[in-house]
Amino acid sequence: MRNMATKNGRFFSRLGWFGTFMVLAASTAFAVPATGPTDRIKSTYKGIDTSFAVAQANNDTTNFTQELKQATRGLARGQNNVGRAYMNGKGVKRDYKKAREWFDKAAAQDYMFAFFNIGELYSKGWGVEKDFQKAKEQYLKAAAKGHVQSYVQLGQIHRIGGFGLKRNYNEAFKWFSTAADKGNAFALNRLGRLTMKGRGTKKDYQKAYEHFTQAAAKKERRAYYNLEYLRFKGYGVEKDLKKAEEWYLKAAEHFERRAQNMMGIFRQRGYNEDKNTLSAAIWYRKAADQGYRISQANLAAMYEKGQGLPRNLGKAFFWYSLAAKQGNKKAAAKKLEIGANLPAGELKKQEILLKAWKRKKPKRNK
Repeated sequence: MRNMATKNGRFFSRLGWFGTFMVLAASTAFAVPATGPTDRIKSTYKGIDTSFAVAQANNDTTNFTQELKQATRGLARGQNNVGRAYMNGKGVKRDYKKAREWFDKAAAQDYMFAFFNIGELYSKGWGVEKDFQKAKEQYLKAAAKGHVQSYVQLGQIHRIGGFGLKRNYNEAFKWFSTAADKGNAFALNRLGRLTMKGRGTKKDYQKAYEHFTQAAAKKERRAYYNLEYLRFKGYGVEKDLKKAEEWYLKAAEHFERRAQNMMGIFRQRGYNEDKNTLSAAIWYRKAADQGYRISQANLAAMYEKGQGLPRNLGKAFFWYSLAAKQGNKKAAAKKLEIGANLPAGELKKQEILLKAWKRKKPKRNK
């Protein structure tokens, strides 16, 4: 038995993490039963994960106790860290009200990170009514002290707008530029998006490509997708489907759901002479599990038509329903059409599954 597990371990080692990911996805996502040593390996990994979680929880509790001692002595750093522990539920039960109390104490000592964290509470609506204007006031205090992530968040709330703050792309561009000057990868990618769309600045595909390239060099996964969107469309750079696929794959491996959807399109349509409908379905499923409505509709259509997968109208109804819930009008029409013809038992089964469904958040490598 030990030899078999060792051989399987070597097999997965040779595949690399992504190869292993693909094999396991193919075996589980479409109800392909896993048997033998692979089950035991997965069970072992699950046991390791559980042990790590317990150890991490114990460590969090110890850290919280130590930070609380510092906080009660009046140290701003300790007060802020205790607030973060309450905000994130690390080492103590999550409590936004207590988090705010500790942040306020640290902020009273002009502590930069406390201003940022209070801004986070307002921008996320954690324990308070969501209010971008009040978030802005706190972010500005932290930004005045050189807090780079506050530059980013100021760019974000101005880009999104609402919740008491008027959308302002000029302000968004200004703050993302400030963060990008400090080397922030997320801000570089956002600058590329604004430049690509001509928001807050003149539309310039070549300049956008430069921003995305800089962000990609810092391993910003969203930039991988944006780079090859330009190459796929031929905007500002020469159209190159092979090069586009390489970067889409790289982004997809980092769980970028739009890139996963594009990999599905590449495989389904046979771009670069590599048509594979089963592979397309697997990629769509990865993005669909993350709540990407376009992939949910694409996967539903494959189940409906029996492309790459056995035809299954129940599962088609399931995925069309999820896409429809997010505003996909074509999916909504398909949901009604298929639902009207499903047997009552199958319809009830899918409705139960829909109530239980939760979007999966992949664990990304940092």
